[in-house]
Amino acid sequence: MVVQPLEENPCLPSRIPTATVKPPERTRLTALSSCDYGSTEQPTALLPKPLQQYRRGRFLTKSLLRTACAAVVFLPWAVLTLFMLDVVGTRLSQQRRSWTASPQQLRALWFMSRPQNIPISVFRVVSGACSGQGLTWLASSAASLRLCLCICLAALLSSCSCMVNDYFEFSLATGDASATCAQQPLAAGEITPEFVRRALKRMYLLLLFGICLLETRVLRLYVLLSAALMYVYTKSLKPHSFLWKNGCVAALMALAVGLGAVAVEMPQPEAVATALAAALPSMAVVFFGSFGREVLADLADVDKDTAASAQTLPVVAGPVVALRAARACMMAVLALQVLVFVMNGKGLLNTSALLQIALGSGGLLVMSALAGLSPARARRAANLVPFHIAVVLWHILVT
Repeated sequence: MVVQPLEENPCLPSRIPTATVKPPERTRLTALSSCDYGSTEQPTALLPKPLQQYRRGRFLTKSLLRTACAAVVFLPWAVLTLFMLDVVGTRLSQQRRSWTASPQQLRALWFMSRPQNIPISVFRVVSGACSGQGLTWLASSAASLRLCLCICLAALLSSCSCMVNDYFEFSLATGDASATCAQQPLAAGEITPEFVRRALKRMYLLLLFGICLLETRVLRLYVLLSAALMYVYTKSLKPHSFLWKNGCVAALMALAVGLGAVAVEMPQPEAVATALAAALPSMAVVFFGSFGREVLADLADVDKDTAASAQTLPVVAGPVVALRAARACMMAVLALQVLVFVMNGKGLLNTSALLQIALGSGGLLVMSALAGLSPARARRAANLVPFHIAVVLWHILVT
């Protein structure tokens, strides 16, 4: 069998022009699938505008989160490096005198650091650590080390806040206001402002070094924000309205409880949120109790604040209104203590519960009632408030 070649059809052109052939149109589906297989084409232009904006928004959000994480990681180290360079430059400078501390200056620094506040600060951090799962964090060496470091940082932060507070009070005081605070070491001439600044610089250097030693970003950011809030409050917010002043102090005290809760948990956001939720009643108790204590302290210093034109609640609204505000804060602590006790299914009609309530929030109400309008009684009541707050925290933990 012989195969004959096909004859060309004279009706068809011998060559099809390539200019008339159009490539197949790429659909939106093929463009997206080509991106999945490593194609370099950008499918974003083929997407609808709402979807394009959504993707761009997600990209910006991720970029901001990465920038914030990098700032949390590297910002403490950068500030620590600057502080170290400043300290080394000060030591090597020939124009400045050598930094030698006499026993009198060391005693003045010890008085300004308020060492009696350190045990209360430690108890706040420990109560926050025990608010979630009790003492189970003792079984983990890593959690125990983090908590010990956070306790040291909280004590150092408390001492720094007291010293910075006295320094700025002395710097802003003039005339009659400086005469009313003559019992302070700075006003009495026992120590110079330059010496206090150098001591604070070294204490902040130690604080930043401790922040850099924290292994989780959440803890670094938490302590760094607390330190920044303390400094901004003392330098900028304290001379303004009493809401800023008392609110910032109460927030700093409440953040110490949250610090303990975050220190013993895993760094995942869900675990941190759960720990803070468990510590929320204790943080609320510390916030309202500290706010009322600050109002009582302002009642004790009403003469000095009036001479310095400070915008405290007794100066702005009068001592009677300030005393009512302090009692309202103590009533809030009483309500929280009873609410936590009832929500845990415990009965109030027993001797143990009534005794703890009487020694805790009941003692706060008695202190605010006995303070009256006398500055001496108000100061005594303000000094005893932290111990009654500790009783309330202990009651919440064991309930």
